[in-house]
Amino acid sequence: MINGKQIVPKEVIKIATSLQSPTFVNKELPQNGLFRFVQNEPVLLSELGERVPKGSFQILGITGPTILVIPEFNVVIAKMYNKRYNYGGDNYLYYLREFSNLVADTFRNGNGA
Repeated sequence: MINGKQIVPKEVIKIATSLQSPTFVNKELPQNGLFRFVQNEPVLLSELGERVPKGSFQILGITGPTILVIPEFNVVIAKMYNKRYNYGGDNYLYYLREFSNLVADTFRNGNGA
């Protein structure tokens, strides 16, 4: 909103932050929205940690910048990173999940900014 006026229609926001992918047979695969990952049920191959509330979403840039939105806590976190290729090597999903878990834990426990 700008000056109390809705700029982006509510329906566009709803579509952009809702699950858009089908349910996969492989239950280790995350479901996606228009933002890269939308937390529905925690799954092994997601960038989002298991402690991140349902309805949260995240997008990750090619050099590692991350935007994590957790509506339940009314929080948007931006993490800057500038490294080509996956950071953390073969464990990069672990590091991404840990980042989102730490953010969720911080705001869940009332320690946020």
